[in-house]
Amino acid sequence: MPLYYTGSVAPIINHSGDIIRMTKNGGGAFSVDSIDLADAFLGQFQFQVAFVGTRADNSTVTEYLTVTSPSALTTYSFANMTDLVRFEWGQGGAFYHQFDNVGVAAVPEPASMAALALGLAAVSNRRRRRVQS
Repeated sequence: MPLYYTGSVAPIINHSGDIIRMTKNGGGAFSVDSIDLADAFLGQFQFQVAFVGTRADNSTVTEYLTVTSPSALTTYSFANMTDLVRFEWGQGGAFYHQFDNVGVAAVPEPASMAALALGLAAVSNRRRRRVQS
């Protein structure tokens, strides 16, 4: 077993300036809810990792997560990484990190949302008719 094994086969960013980029296969929007992070070398350091999300209108949202438990993978949550077309983060400075379990959710397409709204309206209408009779 490798010396720096966190209990998960977690990829490591171990070169300054390296960037991980995520997009949805076939395009479209997605949201990122969480990620597991740890110090790549399981040291006793705290450090920040900057995450940048790009939306379809080219606006960006940035969130900084501070790795506070560097000796094991710890789950960190995102507050605003929604409706993204690209999600990326990099390795900068002297601290390198491992990551795993990126919590990604697909954003429903507008047609799916319209179908859901029509379905809910039909159920509501049917229920209303039952109550009136």
